[in-house]
Amino acid sequence: MDTLSRIFLPEAKAVIKQLADRIEYGKVVGSFSMSIYDTAWLAMIYKEERDSGWLFPECFQYLLETQNNDGGWPAYASEMDGILNTMAAIVALRSHKRKLKLCAPAYNDISQRISKAEIHLRPILRDWDPSSAIHVGFEILVPTLLELLEKDSELFEFSGRQTLMTLNQSKLSRCSLEILYGKRKTTLIHSLEAFVGKIDFDRVAHHLDERGSMMASPSATAAYLIHSSNWSKSAEKYLLNVVALGSGKGNGGVPSAFPTSIFETAWIASTLLKTGFTCEALGLKETEMIGTFLKSQLESHSGIQDSELLADADDTAKSIMTTNLLGLPTSPDKMINEFEATTHFCTYKEELNESFSANCNVLDAILHSSSPGNYCPQIAKTAHFLSRGTTRLGIDKCQNLSENYSMMLLSQALAKLLRGWDSGELADLPEDLIHDQVPLVLFQILIRSLQKQASDGSWGLKLPFREVTAYAVLTLKTLSALPWLAHFRSRVQKAIRKGSTFLLMNYDEWDHEEYLWVEKVTYALTPLSRTYCLAALCADSFHAWGERVTGLMDISSERVTKLANFFSRLPMFSRDDCWLLEADVAEGCFYIPQLMRVSSNIFPRQKKINYKYLEYIPFTWIATNRRNNYPLSNKTLWETMIIALLDYQLDEFMETVFSEDEQMKNAEALKSIVRRLCEFPDYARSKARDDHVRTTIGNHTRDDYTSTNGTHTNGDINGPRSSNSESPDSPALEEIELVLSRFTSYIFQHPKVIQSPKHVRRQLHSELATCILTHIEHDEDNARFVAQKQQHALANSTPTSVSGIDNHILPFSSPRGTYYSWVRTTSADNTHCPFTFQFFTCLAALTPGEAFFHGVRQHYLSNALCRHLANLCRQYNDYGSVARDQAESNVNSLNFPEFHEPCRQPWAGGQAEVRDEELMKKDLFFIAEYERECMEDAMKKLEMEMESGEAGAWRTRALRAFVDTVDLYGQIYVVRDLTNRVK
Repeated sequence: MDTLSRIFLPEAKAVIKQLADRIEYGKVVGSFSMSIYDTAWLAMIYKEERDSGWLFPECFQYLLETQNNDGGWPAYASEMDGILNTMAAIVALRSHKRKLKLCAPAYNDISQRISKAEIHLRPILRDWDPSSAIHVGFEILVPTLLELLEKDSELFEFSGRQTLMTLNQSKLSRCSLEILYGKRKTTLIHSLEAFVGKIDFDRVAHHLDERGSMMASPSATAAYLIHSSNWSKSAEKYLLNVVALGSGKGNGGVPSAFPTSIFETAWIASTLLKTGFTCEALGLKETEMIGTFLKSQLESHSGIQDSELLADADDTAKSIMTTNLLGLPTSPDKMINEFEATTHFCTYKEELNESFSANCNVLDAILHSSSPGNYCPQIAKTAHFLSRGTTRLGIDKCQNLSENYSMMLLSQALAKLLRGWDSGELADLPEDLIHDQVPLVLFQILIRSLQKQASDGSWGLKLPFREVTAYAVLTLKTLSALPWLAHFRSRVQKAIRKGSTFLLMNYDEWDHEEYLWVEKVTYALTPLSRTYCLAALCADSFHAWGERVTGLMDISSERVTKLANFFSRLPMFSRDDCWLLEADVAEGCFYIPQLMRVSSNIFPRQKKINYKYLEYIPFTWIATNRRNNYPLSNKTLWETMIIALLDYQLDEFMETVFSEDEQMKNAEALKSIVRRLCEFPDYARSKARDDHVRTTIGNHTRDDYTSTNGTHTNGDINGPRSSNSESPDSPALEEIELVLSRFTSYIFQHPKVIQSPKHVRRQLHSELATCILTHIEHDEDNARFVAQKQQHALANSTPTSVSGIDNHILPFSSPRGTYYSWVRTTSADNTHCPFTFQFFTCLAALTPGEAFFHGVRQHYLSNALCRHLANLCRQYNDYGSVARDQAESNVNSLNFPEFHEPCRQPWAGGQAEVRDEELMKKDLFFIAEYERECMEDAMKKLEMEMESGEAGAWRTRALRAFVDTVDLYGQIYVVRDLTNRVK
């Protein structure tokens, strides 16, 4: 036990003793902070037998005392808090106003309060984006409150109302409200107040539990008392206890849930035990009492923790883990049987919601069981789900507003998984999980934790939070010993020291409320917050990993530093900390082996080609995703890396597919093949070919390219060609068609593409056809340019070979049009940017079946943005590849006649400049920067249009990540040509 553990052991023992005492003496545990929303519902309960009529006048008084000067009520930590608190308080004030006589002294005061509150509420609703809300039941609570408010006032019109009602209808469409009249328990009972005016409250009395509550919800229980024709003494007694024993202790304020004995006991005890405190150190009697309590609760409900709310995977998992940590072996079998779904664990039985934190706790509970090796399928399933979910890190905030909380849970669970695999106990886990996913996710968690630390050593939301700092310190201590983090270990240790110092310096404020936990409104939980602070300071960071884990990943510090130094010279990263670039490079190292494995799945691997772009591809997407605050999930990042790889490979394939003599002869036949492969099918043909072609690449599985009798089907997405189809003229064309059919099938049959709207898929087909056709046109241009160079060499008696290097940049004598028209058509389409942009919008679409862009303004501006981006990319590419294009006789921007025209400039004394390569590149860069200005203008206008829509802020960040990535490749090409020489 280290020094801090010895110092804080008495406090840890005191926390455990307090829990044990409450259990021993039968006292309820309920420490949630007070909720104005729930208090308002209690303030509306009217009972004729009371002198004043109001059952809880102290609750109404609490509302009056907590109203802000601006007319609203506190928004503890989110917009949702302010909205629900203010709406419910207005409804409560109106209910009191209706009982007063016009001449009553309080009448005018309440009227003024209501008026100020409504004025305050309207702009908050106007700016609210319901699609970003995460609080429990908001989509059914807010519409009901709007109905109650609008009975006595003007309508509350706001832009997000339609989105809110869509969410409301989606929620209610999953089941009939008749379910509330049956015996089955459902989470809807916890939000029963949402159904005022929609159900018969007399028919839900059977849902009152033994305490007299509606699933431990004060607001739901209050709504039942108000709207039931039969007065319930048990419900009244429950609410009296909430007022007296809850966090308000009689001052009128009540919490959003009460009691919460199982939740608080399991969370507090498991947090301290996982830190390394033993039962002996914490007190054998007290820990035994806690273990017996949780074990008995599990056993009385057949191995499931039927808590104060509803039997759920979260409380069950924490209870199972705690009892096992306390030396009371508890099997996870019942939990698995109750909550396991196809791809993850559900939080509640028969409800398909996907909770990140619940799955973290389930995984941790299974790993802490006596024989975790018996549950490898469930461990692998949950770990896969969690690894795929790391977005933005992809992490949800359904239980806690801070993503540091979810990162802490995930890091602890995956580190425990690795220790089990390292020891051989979990040897049957899938190879891709252990080698590809877990190391990457743990690295991402560590880097993003480091990135979010403030200069004072804290972590938080907008302000420093002691509890969030504790989450982050626990995360870093869990991960600091991982072998592949050696390059960053000193930085990790420094961050741990700074975070620990922050906690110690703010010790006197540990009991001050910090609102982080999510219910109907956000709440603080001070005893648990204090526990996390203790755990963070006392946790040990040392672990001796075995050979299996140390051999998983080898990241070269020398290579990381070298590449980071190169990227730091690019304009995009000129202000980024070098260590962040090193982290981006290091993270990319996890993807390179995976890219190598899929690099020959579609395009044949070229001999004697150095795939140097493989170490650049991961960095470009990782770095831009970081710079835009992680809008893209790991799954989407991987998909974008694959398409970047395929873009390079298509470029190489099309450049090497013909010899010079064959190019002109076969061009028209190849164009016909491309048009057929990219033809947009009608619905019937599309449906018929849904399962026709598959390939294995990335995480997507599709049919192989053979028919049932083993003959090749060519992967034609429109089915086999009819008998009158144009046949290839040569075996070379057959091979080309085979490869291109694999490529087009991968694009068009990607699951995210298939789910996209018809107009999006049609445009994708068109853009890909244009992309490949412009490759052929570019090859035709190059063939004519080769012939011109040969004639030029003969005429000038210069024995320069077609592929030789000539310092003279020859003007192209037979272009298809002006440079302006070429760079916006053949040249820009040849960059792959337009088709890749369209494919990306399918990958990043928020909802299956919906487009990424909405409305004519967004579609028009996005197309303009894409075109300017493609032009910019081509011009940067040409700027950096003059030498290679000269060597391979490829048409470059500088070969266009406009670049060779003499230009009289004032600084040249009126004399025409000599048009050498340096001046031509200077002009090219000038034009490229003009395209950048146009691109930025289109992006700015597009962002303004998108930000007001559903998930607008997230969509603009995702779009910016794509734009930045394409721009980054252009900046790289200015400094270094990544394209392989293939001629």
